[in-house]
Amino acid sequence: MSSALGAVLDRLIDDFNNIKFNNIPDKIKIILQKNNFLSHYGYSSVYDSNNTTIKFLKLNPAGSRFFNEYVKEELIGRLEMPSMSLALTKKIAESIYIFLKVRYIQVIYFKRSVILCGK
Repeated sequence: MSSALGAVLDRLIDDFNNIKFNNIPDKIKIILQKNNFLSHYGYSSVYDSNNTTIKFLKLNPAGSRFFNEYVKEELIGRLEMPSMSLALTKKIAESIYIFLKVRYIQVIYFKRSVILCGK
């Protein structure tokens, strides 16, 4: 949900709105600090000692070179992922890359950020 919320908030910021959060329930706030979402809005990050979040990442169109590393570290390389053959791992990464490449083309067209996150 962080990536969807981030996209909405980016749109509001593009229209010269200021974003301020009030009364975030503590449990939600901790999760959003652990995945670095709130660090984009002036909050400090919280170390995720249990490794239960996938980091929020916002890439501008020029930052797509960081995408492969993000997929390896935050998705495929997680301990929670089952053991897979190298061929299957490559196929999954390729599928994710193709999906986001289409999104990236849309981003360039509309001059928006690519926003990645999961939980």
